[in-house]
Amino acid sequence: MEKEQVALHIEKIKRALENEGIEANEEVLRKDFLRYIDFDISPDEAEMRILRKHGITPRDTVRKKIGEIGTEPISVSVRGRIVSINSAVSTVDGEERKRYYGILGDETGTIPFGAWDVDLSGFSKGDSVEIDGAFIREWNGNPQLRISRRTRIEKIDEEFSVKFSPRAAEEAKLADIADGDRVSIKARILSLE
Repeated sequence: MEKEQVALHIEKIKRALENEGIEANEEVLRKDFLRYIDFDISPDEAEMRILRKHGITPRDTVRKKIGEIGTEPISVSVRGRIVSINSAVSTVDGEERKRYYGILGDETGTIPFGAWDVDLSGFSKGDSVEIDGAFIREWNGNPQLRISRRTRIEKIDEEFSVKFSPRAAEEAKLADIADGDRVSIKARILSLE
């Protein structure tokens, strides 16, 4: 990204913070912004994340059905069924961090979700949930739900039929896979060459 473009984004963030009476160090803002860009996060989403870090919700939350969600970086409220949920531990800057990832679905489609430093251990495959304040992130041209510490997620008593869409993988058994299927597989590696 060009220096001039970075400077414009930093100025926009700084102005939004000043409008809320928050004074921020420009060099720290630049460092945070570039770190997000290095992780292939869009400039608009990087701006939103930095503002949220300072307690500012940059956009209103929009209620959407999963099939209506595009790649525009917005805050959404969705309801659906957890189709799959997994956890992993990754090392980031020398520190171990737990993350959760999976697929959420409703009658209009499915969408992958991810959460860093958020405890989703109380949620399981098949749970119906309402998620409020998750951000949309684009990954490889497809939208993903990003759940943060500020996102509200709770179980609800509602049944959802799930329409599987090609942008998110459906869980499958190895024996059932056909050419061209997008699937999610849980397996044990028996040998590696």
